[in-house]
Amino acid sequence: MNPSAQQEPRSARLRALLDAASTSSVVVIRAPWGFGKANALRDWQGEDGRPVVRIDIDDRNASRERFWQSVAADVDSPASAEPSHSGSSPIDALIEGIVSAAPVTLVISGFERLADQPEVEADLAELVALAPWHRVMIATRRMTGFEDVRTRMSMDVQVIAAEELLFTASEIDAELRRAGIADPAIATVVERVSGCVPVLVKLSVLETSGRGQPVAVDVLERWLDQRLGEYVTESVLDGADDIAVRVLGADCLDEALAGQLTARPGAQVLDELERRGLGAREELVLEDGTSQSAFRFTPAIARAGRAWLRASAPARFVEQRRSFAAWAKERGLSHAALTAAIDATDHALASSIIMDHWFELGDDRPQVVAALEGLPRLTIARWPLLGVELALCYLAMQDHQWKAAEVFALSLTGIGLRRGTATATEQLMYVLLEMVAARTVFGSYKQARHHAQRLTRMLAEFPPAEQEHARRVLPHAISQLAATQLFAGLTQNALQTLVSGTVTAASLHAPLRARYFPLSLRAGAHALAGELEEARQAIAESDSVPGQEHRHNDYSGSPARLAEAYVHLEAGRYGAALDVLARLHPHYRTIENIHLLLEAETWAHIGLDPAQGLDRILETRKQAERQRRLPSYVTAHLDRSTTHAALASHRIGLAAQYSRGVDVLGRVPAATLRAKVDLARHSDTDALGLLLRFPPARETTLRDRLDYELALATAYQRTGHRDSAIVLLRSAAASLTNGGLTLPLLGHRSLGHADLASLADETGITLPHLTDGLAKPTEPHPAAPPTLTPREFAVLRELMDNASYAEVSARLDVSINTVRTQVRSLYGKLGVRSREEAIHMALTFHLLDDQ
Repeated sequence: MNPSAQQEPRSARLRALLDAASTSSVVVIRAPWGFGKANALRDWQGEDGRPVVRIDIDDRNASRERFWQSVAADVDSPASAEPSHSGSSPIDALIEGIVSAAPVTLVISGFERLADQPEVEADLAELVALAPWHRVMIATRRMTGFEDVRTRMSMDVQVIAAEELLFTASEIDAELRRAGIADPAIATVVERVSGCVPVLVKLSVLETSGRGQPVAVDVLERWLDQRLGEYVTESVLDGADDIAVRVLGADCLDEALAGQLTARPGAQVLDELERRGLGAREELVLEDGTSQSAFRFTPAIARAGRAWLRASAPARFVEQRRSFAAWAKERGLSHAALTAAIDATDHALASSIIMDHWFELGDDRPQVVAALEGLPRLTIARWPLLGVELALCYLAMQDHQWKAAEVFALSLTGIGLRRGTATATEQLMYVLLEMVAARTVFGSYKQARHHAQRLTRMLAEFPPAEQEHARRVLPHAISQLAATQLFAGLTQNALQTLVSGTVTAASLHAPLRARYFPLSLRAGAHALAGELEEARQAIAESDSVPGQEHRHNDYSGSPARLAEAYVHLEAGRYGAALDVLARLHPHYRTIENIHLLLEAETWAHIGLDPAQGLDRILETRKQAERQRRLPSYVTAHLDRSTTHAALASHRIGLAAQYSRGVDVLGRVPAATLRAKVDLARHSDTDALGLLLRFPPARETTLRDRLDYELALATAYQRTGHRDSAIVLLRSAAASLTNGGLTLPLLGHRSLGHADLASLADETGITLPHLTDGLAKPTEPHPAAPPTLTPREFAVLRELMDNASYAEVSARLDVSINTVRTQVRSLYGKLGVRSREEAIHMALTFHLLDDQ
């Protein structure tokens, strides 16, 4: 079976790619076996009318001289065997003749078969330099000198990468339709199994169209994967003595590993693998930010080769996978190392990989789950770190979180059994994981704080002799300790931990990931505490850690993005804050600190449209609760944000309801929130008594203290204690101005901001200006009553009744998106940006008097 012979002409997309590239002097198409390089060039004709001379390298023309003889024979040139001047070689004479020939495009396939490739490359470079009217297109499996950066700076070279030859999803669908198959599910299977490699796509289409009765998609996928595997091994392997068989257990390898596995010079092995098109050279980026050259098998060959090796030589398979796992672990290739160690059933090695890289393994959770979820329960009990890593991955994957508790419980049992014989580093790791489990899986911040206290003592007493061995564990232990403190509201404790953690990570020369997360956490902690300048500095430091850009919008980077949002919020840039937080939306259903992110979102909506903010937090927390049981502290935080949004929307009853469950936040924040509800009810004496009963403590953050002082100043003012109100207001105003903070004032806008502003004007106290959408519409109010549609009148009436968007949607029997569209239209006609302004305009123009 040879699907290559039956291939259709390549797509118009590929032809256009070749046409565009052919304007360069040299075009290199480099790709491994099966990517259809020769087929892509076979029927291609340039758009400029230039004749195309095709040279296929084989045994007959693989030497330098034979190559140029075959080129000269096909080019209409006056070349002869005699050189034009003394000292020139016959090859020079051939090239001179080609230089003087009419313009041609020289298309060379199988370039990797040349015995004298470097010399031929030099000849070709000389040819296009002397005769720029000629073009050269090369199809090869091996890297060429034309791809060198310095060469590309001095020559007009275009490189078409292997990825550009892959089939697209639409092209696979078209191939299947031409074969009479119009099933999107089958197209998805072909795309997944073939990896979009052209020869495997063609084979998949042939095999699928040749089947008789239709079968289930999962059955088809397994069968097709087996058929492709058989085809790949038959096509690229040359029996049990093949040199490739000795290294197939490695996903990728350098010269050292190749030499170790084959007992041959590693450079020769890699050259042979590349020449045969089994993969390609690449630069591996190591965990310290440096790079290393290595050879990587293509996914199809790696998958088929390992399956063949496991079945035909299981002992060799285990040996190779173990060697590769150890090699990959040393280079920070954690996912590949873990998968290989599990394949080799070396659970001790797999556990050590998790201990060193457990945080980095979260970058590709599906791969970790695929490696670990088939392990027997007894294995997880004996090697509990394997179960812990699996549970952590389940926890962060949508619709898998219910599995985390069961696996974690089994793993914690195993930890208890191994604790007595554990080293100091293992003991530290176990307590760290118990803390993380309590916080993230079992939702017990009380238990998490207990483990955090134990972890704090262990870090303080950790043996100096063990620090080098634990250099990967210690920074993550400190970071997770700080995360527990931060997410539990112990912001100042978290900052103290993070300061020491940053120093420790630097002193231990920790991996870049271990340096990035503490800085990101520091940024978030400073922002939550109201320390904006320190937050800006930590954001800049975290974002400048090299090689971590891909983490900026995931779990690791979320505290820094939270800090970035707060910087915008305090400056009144509410839309910009929402834009920053939107980058984290894909993680909202699984991310642990959703309560902090939603709180920042709520502040932005309070500045723009409180009712929309109320809808947003109620909807998002409902989605999160479907995924997992939220810890009490997270729920309390969400209750506080819901209360703030309800107060800003004048939903006093709803605010009172949600303010009841916030005690876990601490006495001062809880008392302040309930006092604000009392102030909204005009129960000013109750608010004053509640606030005086719970004054701020030394560890109270600046943000919480200012919130408290503004609430107390309002209560004093309303109850006739004007002098006390002035003293508090002056103190709060100075702190707000010095810290560049405005959110505490924004939180009081619907309560006592007018009272405080009036008092400040009377006494010469300067309060920060609230740059918010409610106070400043973008367009002037209309001078005359606007003309509203009946539906806009209905929406306006609901807004005046303090209905949420969800309630408006239900009452008017339209979708929430329709409500939002109608509200935007209404606001535009009224020249306002908020519900409060819309109500004010309705009252000013008596818009609903006749309704």
